[in-house]
Parts: sequence; C-alpha cells; structure tokens
Amino acid sequence: MSEKKKKNKDANGESPAVELSKKADAAADAAAETAEKAADAAAETAEKAADAVTEAAETVKEEGENYTGILGDYQEPAEDEIGEDPKPKDPPKEKKKGGKKVLVATGIVASVALVGCLSWIGIRAMQKNKPVPVLSSDNFTVTKEQLVCYYQDTLNMFREYYGEDMLLSYYQLDLSKPLKEQAYPTDDGTTWFDNIIEDTIATITQQMRFAEAGKAAGYDLSEEDKQLIEDKLKEVDLSTYGQGVTLEDVREELYLQAYSAGYYNAYIDGLTFTDDEIEAYYSANTSTYNTCGLMGFSINYEEPESSAEDEASETEAETAAAEEETSAAEGESSAAEGESSAEDASSSESSEDDLDTPIAEEDQALTKAEAQALANELKNCKDPAAFESKVREILKKTEHLSDEEMEYRISTISNDEYGYTEGAELSEWAFNGGAKPNDTKIIESTGAFYVYMLTSEPGRSEDNVIDVRHILFSTDQHTGDDGDTDAALAECRKLAADCLAEWEAGEKTEDSFAELASAKTEDTGSQSTGGLYSNVYRGQMVPTFNDWCFDPSRKSGDTGIVETSYGVHVMYFVKDNGPKWKVSVSNALKSQAYEKWIADLEATYTVNVDTEAAHSIDG
Repeated sequence: MSEKKKKNKDANGESPAVELSKKADAAADAAAETAEKAADAAAETAEKAADAVTEAAETVKEEGENYTGILGDYQEPAEDEIGEDPKPKDPPKEKKKGGKKVLVATGIVASVALVGCLSWIGIRAMQKNKPVPVLSSDNFTVTKEQLVCYYQDTLNMFREYYGEDMLLSYYQLDLSKPLKEQAYPTDDGTTWFDNIIEDTIATITQQMRFAEAGKAAGYDLSEEDKQLIEDKLKEVDLSTYGQGVTLEDVREELYLQAYSAGYYNAYIDGLTFTDDEIEAYYSANTSTYNTCGLMGFSINYEEPESSAEDEASETEAETAAAEEETSAAEGESSAAEGESSAEDASSSESSEDDLDTPIAEEDQALTKAEAQALANELKNCKDPAAFESKVREILKKTEHLSDEEMEYRISTISNDEYGYTEGAELSEWAFNGGAKPNDTKIIESTGAFYVYMLTSEPGRSEDNVIDVRHILFSTDQHTGDDGDTDAALAECRKLAADCLAEWEAGEKTEDSFAELASAKTEDTGSQSTGGLYSNVYRGQMVPTFNDWCFDPSRKSGDTGIVETSYGVHVMYFVKDNGPKWKVSVSNALKSQAYEKWIADLEATYTVNVDTEAAHSIDG
C-alpha cells in the first residue's frame, strides 16, 4: 500500500466505502430495528466487497507510482476522488418493514463495485499513457523521449564542432547513416551509437545529481533563465528529433540542463578560502607555484651524413673495442682520436668565415661545430640586454626575417613565468642548482643547443592575471587566392570597427559582447566561451594584445581594437583577478573541494538507469 494511501486511511479510520456503510447502518437502525440482522449481513457483505476492490486498486496503483516531471508533478486523482460514490438515485419505496435498509446496503455494494471497476480502468489508462522514465532520481526523471532530445543534441554538437567531412575522413563516422550500424574504432564490438549514448547517459547522470543537490539547497532558476528556456523553445524544430518528442519533452531537457548548470555555477562560485588557508596550501606546495624568469634560444644544426666507409669503420672499431679489453688507456686514446677526427671533418666542411654570409641564402643548415660556437657566444653574455642583442645577431646570420618577424621572434625568447618540472634538467638548474640572475646554461639535445639565462630567482609571482574577451577577424581567413594580405587586413579592420559599433549600439554589457563573440569570432579556441580567456598572465599573449591587457589604466568594461599578427581583435576587458600565485592556489583548493563534492553527490544521490530502454531509441 502506498504511503499516501496509508496516511489517508490512518486519518479517516476506515476506507470511504466502509464509512459510508456504517452511516447507512445507523440511518437504517433508526428507521427499522426489526431488519437489523439482515442489514448487518448486507453491510458486512458490502464491507468485504469494498475492501476487496480497494485492495485491488491499491495493488495496481503501487505498480505505477506518481510520475514526477522536471517542471512539475503529474498528479493522480486524490484517493477520496477515486473511491467516492456517485450519488445514488432514491431507492423505490417499499412497504415491507426493513426493506429500505436492505436496498440501501445493496446499493452500496453495487456502487462500490462500480466505482472500483472504474478506478481500475482509470488507473490502467494512466499507466498506459504515463511517460516511461529511462533515468530517475528522487525528484527528477528523464523519459525515453527526453533522452532522444539529449542524444540528438549531442549529435548536432558533433556535427557543428567537427563538421561532417572531418568526422567521415578522420573517424569514419557518417552521420547520414544509422550509428548502430557503424563500428566504433575499438575491438570490443561497440558501435558509435553505444559510445555516444553512454556518454550522454553519463552527462545526464551528473546533471541529475547537481539538480538533486540544488533542490536540497532550495536553489531556483532566475526568471531570466526561465525566460531564456521559453525563448529557446520558440526556435525548436521538433522534426529534428522525431520519435514522438513533444515540445514539453524539449522543455524538460532544457530545464534540467539550465537548473543543474545554474546550481553547479552557484556552488563553485560560492567556494571561498581564507588568506590563512591559501598561505598554508602555498607553503606546502612552493615548488608547484613558484616561478622564475628565463631567456632561452635554440640553435639548430644538422649532423653530416656518414658514408658507407665511415659506418664500416665505426662498426669495426666497436667490434675491436668489445673484443680488446686489455688496455683501458688504449681505449680512451682511441675514443679521443675518434672525437678529433669528427671535429676535423666538421671544420673542413665549414669555417667560421662562412658565418659572415647568411646561411639561409646558401640553403644550408649549421653544422654542429658552428652551432656549438654560436651557443658558446650566447652563453658568455652577461645580462639580458646582451643576450637579446646576440640572439638578433644570430637570427640575422641564419635566417631571413622581416622587421615584424624579427620582433616577434625576439618576443618569444623571454618567459617570466617559468614553472618547475621535477627531474627536468633546466628546472633543477634554475630552482635547485644555486643559479643566480644572469647565470647561463647550455643544454644539448638531438640536433640543437639550447642556451638559457636566468633573469629572476624562483619565487611566487605577484603579477596580476586578468580575464579578457575578444573577437578576432583573422587575416588568414580573409586573404584571397591572390595572396593580398593588405586587402585582407583592410577588410578585417572594417569588420572589427563594424562589430564594435554594433556592440555599442546595443546593451553594451559583457553578456552582449560574449554573444557577439560566439557569433562572429574567427578564433576557434574561444568561440564556445564567448571569446573569453581567463587568468591571462603578462607575456602570455602576443605583444600588442598583451600591452592592451596590461595597460596600467585598464579597467573593467574597457573596449578597444588591437592588431596582431593573427588579425584584428575587438577587445573587452573583464576584470583583474589578483596575483597569479594566489589565483592558482585558490583554483587548486577549489579543485580539491570540487572532487570531494562530486564524490559526496555520488554517494548521496542514486540515479537509476534503464540501460535496455536507453539503447532502444533510434540511432
């Protein structure tokens, strides 16, 4: 028996049919005492019949609990409505003493039986039309039709993000054909449908847990968010879903997405930490959050190709060395002679005088000896200015660069935020090797010498990081087959000016800028975030972009237009987030809190999944 039915029965004492029977008994007793035995027998019969029908109705009702929708509950008729007797017609007048009570009792039996039959039919009809939940938690459900909405939206996201041509070329996924007929690139026999539906189920499961937590916390969507859902519904084309999906199904899907995301964001934004907590975490993880300043430049070279005779000679030498272990001194001498021979061969191919002419003109690369010589010159620099000057000199000798290209290359040799990597040779030297500012180091790798100068000792970065939005109009995107980059730049300038004017003519808010960015930007890396780059540190972006962001006068809401090697950017300054180290530590603490929260949600809220039903949708 359901909890609701139990409560009603406890409050009333008896079922409605029994209560009516007792009232009939009382009325009949007053009118005809002589028919008491017959009436009692009839009443007993009526009570048994009523109980039997009620029990049957309860059994059916227990099989189909109330369907709880996301936007509201589907309410079954109240119990007193299901069991309520229709008003009986006045019974025919009887002259026989006691006949009235017999007829009343008989009417009750017939009435209860009729109502019980109607209740049974009504409950069965409700069961038949009731949406079938594929995923369910305590307060939320996702029906088969709503799952179709999620699934189709996932496919559309695939289509928009990758493009059908790329999906077909790189992943052999043809969205025009059933995914259940296309094997996923694994050996376990799964299909693309299996993979996508399981990912979809995992996403919904997480959303339902967020939603349950939100409901427990008393969270509610803002009126603005609710209106956004209604506005979105006006754009829905139900034919893209099929499979019996209604507008209400789409509304339920959108609501769950918005509600879960809203509470998630509210929870994460509400995570704050005291200065003491931040300092304590930093102190325990200094190597993770300390950075240092470095300048670095790589000088590449090509090894000369060995001749067949050289290779044979090397093989013979190796064999002889393996067989003759009697004289270590002879072995060392042989190795030294080998190194000397290699240096002689290298120097015979190219002399230092050849470096006076740019090697790029002669279409040949540096030899190892030439690269080593340049690396040593760079290593001998005494300060950052000398290091930069030497890099310019090397670039002029080895590459043909325009003035703009030269400045860009120079901008890449400095890193004020170099972080520690355990075990890396450069990190160990900079952080744990006792290096001081202006100290230099050469690290040799295959085909290159890397030269570094320490410009600042390790410590936590007090430089602030910022959030910024931008809308890029890429010169690459607007350069035609004729290769006219000037025309492309002019077009991008006009597009940027028009875009900024459009924003200024509107609401002039961060949200309106984000909407424009999502619609217009040609930077695929920030399109999905409304052009947002978070926690940008000084020197992270190309020079003109960086300079605009870190202008001392910059404040929230500032806009502008910036040109870089990528194109023309419409800029929107969001906010200054404070020192980088503090933001990084706060984010780490948030990450820890988030992981614990997710584990708690998984332990607290169970989401039931009908896997068979989920896999039965078309796909």
